[in-house]
Amino acid sequence: MRKGPAYAREGKTRNARFTQSTRSAQSTQSTRKIRTWLIASLVVAAGLLLAGWRLATDSDDVATVGGYEITGQEVAFHMNRLQPLVQNEFHSRYGVTLGKQDWTRAIEGQLPLNVLQEKALEEALRDKAIFMLAKEEDLIDSADFSDLIHAMEAENRAREAAVRHGEVVYGLVRFTMESYYAHALTTLQTELKNKLSQSEGDPLYLERGDVESYYEEHKSEWAAKATTYRVTRLEVPVPQEEKEAARRLLNELAAQRMGLETMASRFDGAEITQDALTEASGANLNTLSQEIAAKLRDASPGEVTPPVETREGLSVYRLDDVLVDEQQALQAYAYPIRQQLLEERFASYVEQYQKSLSVQVDRKKLASIPLTSS
Repeated sequence: MRKGPAYAREGKTRNARFTQSTRSAQSTQSTRKIRTWLIASLVVAAGLLLAGWRLATDSDDVATVGGYEITGQEVAFHMNRLQPLVQNEFHSRYGVTLGKQDWTRAIEGQLPLNVLQEKALEEALRDKAIFMLAKEEDLIDSADFSDLIHAMEAENRAREAAVRHGEVVYGLVRFTMESYYAHALTTLQTELKNKLSQSEGDPLYLERGDVESYYEEHKSEWAAKATTYRVTRLEVPVPQEEKEAARRLLNELAAQRMGLETMASRFDGAEITQDALTEASGANLNTLSQEIAAKLRDASPGEVTPPVETREGLSVYRLDDVLVDEQQALQAYAYPIRQQLLEERFASYVEQYQKSLSVQVDRKKLASIPLTSS
């Protein structure tokens, strides 16, 4: 059984690669034939897609960062990934839909192809810094783009062989470079964040006080699950066919700043009660109390909600008070706050690391990298 890839170091003398154990499973002969045909088709299709950016330029370095090469092949790969982003940017900014011939045509003083090349280089430089950090932390053996390609090809061959032998393969039978690259980058970022935040003194280490301080500075953003809304509720019993007319009248009275008592006097059988609501009142996030609590989240004491439909008729809620259990909020949100802080510190750490690296760019080579798709 072949599972998903894991881009990580398996030993100091081994190349970085995706690998997982396999477990045999019997298949019928006809199923094997179908699988073999599908694999062959996928190989041809993937090969054509791969060749687009892989053969678009030679492997000469376009830039160096901290002594590592950024190859033309690497930049072309990122250009393929970022092409839709640049197309959307020119469409939203200039109202231009870029066709095949438009990439080398000046639009408001800019060549779309040059914009794409620069963005691709910027992306390649940032990602390279992450791969370099991962190598420094002994998570991978190589930060070179070419080695990542070889790792993908080895993984694809192993998966195809597993399918041919009737073994169960989880996930894709054959990875594209884009999916493989994205998974590798995400995996390494996760491993780096974990490794660099383990102990006091680590660059990303977080103390409990860091989480508490962040919570204190952003209380309003992390209070929902620990907030109680004390409300006064007006319940207006009306049959279904009269609800729309009753809703209009309630809205008119609210616009005139009439109190709930005055509203109640306009409807037979109306009742006013006290209640306390929280956004965690029910297990189902679509319960009525959840809906009302969400409406009250941005309200101030004294404000009333628009009429809310119930089985019996309509209800209007006036917010009387808001109570926040800060200890409960901190307990409920400690983990997501920690993850957000870790993400912010990691982004800052990578940025500072990248700034410390010397960068040299061959602008002539960068400008010569062609667009491989339209």
